[in-house]
Amino acid sequence: MKKSIFFILSVFACVLSCTSEETNMNTILQNYTLTESVPKTYFSTAEKKGTVQLIEYATRDYTQASRPAITKKAYVYLPYGYNADDTTVSYNTLFYMHGWTGVAGELFTVGNGFIKNMFDVMIEKGDIQPLIIVAATFDNENASQNFNRSVDELDVFHNDFREALLPFIDSHFNTNASRNNRAFSGFSLGAVTTWYEFCYNNDLIKYFLPLSGDCWIIGTYGGRYRPKETTDRLEQIVREKRYTASDYEIYAAVGTRDPIWDQVNNQLTEMLTRRTFSGGNVRYAVKQGGRHDYDAIAEYLYNALPLYFGN
Repeated sequence: MKKSIFFILSVFACVLSCTSEETNMNTILQNYTLTESVPKTYFSTAEKKGTVQLIEYATRDYTQASRPAITKKAYVYLPYGYNADDTTVSYNTLFYMHGWTGVAGELFTVGNGFIKNMFDVMIEKGDIQPLIIVAATFDNENASQNFNRSVDELDVFHNDFREALLPFIDSHFNTNASRNNRAFSGFSLGAVTTWYEFCYNNDLIKYFLPLSGDCWIIGTYGGRYRPKETTDRLEQIVREKRYTASDYEIYAAVGTRDPIWDQVNNQLTEMLTRRTFSGGNVRYAVKQGGRHDYDAIAEYLYNALPLYFGN
C-alpha cells in the first residue's frame, strides 16, 4: 500500500515538470490524428475581448453521506458581445475541469491569460461560434488538496454537475440549454472527471474532451492497467443507452512526452479496436512532443473546439 501511494504521489508531483523519452509513434494505431500547433498570433490580445466573471452556487458535499449544503465557486467566460438582457441570442456551453492541485478559473489566468486570449481570437476569426465557457472545480474549497482527497471529490462531481452547477448556469446565462449544445472537457484529473461525466451524465452532454487522462470507472488508472475491462464498461454504457455514433462524440488527446501517455494510449488503442467506437465519433489526438502542461491544453482545445462548435 505504501509503495502504491508513493508511486501515485511521485507521478503527479512531477506532472508539470518531468519529461519522458519520446514515445515511439509506431505504438499508436493508424487512426490517430496529430494536432496542429496554435499560431502564435492567437495568443495575442484580441480586439474583441470576452469577459470572465466569478460565480458562487449552492450545492452539496457529495463526499459525505449526509450531503451537507455548501457553496462552491466557478468562473464563467462570456464572449464579446454577450448581452444578458438579450434572450433572443443563446450560446453553446463548454464546461472545463482543472487537474490535480489546480483551481477553478486558472484556465483563464495562467500564463497571463494566453488561453483566454486564444478563445477570444478563435471567436473573432470565426473559427468557432461565440460560446460560454465554465471553468469549474471538483474541490469544495477551490484549493489544492492531497491526491486522495482530490480523487474522492472528482469521483462524485457528476452529482454536483447534474443537480447544482448545470441548473445554475442554464438559469443564469443565455445558454442553448440542450444536450446537443454542451461539451465537457478536462485536463489530467480533469480528464478523469470528463470520463465520469461520459459515464453518468451522457444524457446531458453530447461532446466529451478528456485531455491527458484515462477513465477510472472500474478503478484508479483503469485505462492504463485494465484497458480491456475499462472499454468493456464504456461499451456497456453506450449499448444500454442504445447510442449510435451520431449520439455522442469523444476527443481524447495526449502528448508523446506526457508522463500520462500510457494511461491514454492503452485505453484509446483498445477502444478503437471495437466496432462500437469505430464510427468516426471517437477521435484520438496526439501532440508530437507534447508534455503535461498548459501549452498542450491550448493546442488540444484549438484543434477540438472547431469540430463541435465551429462556424
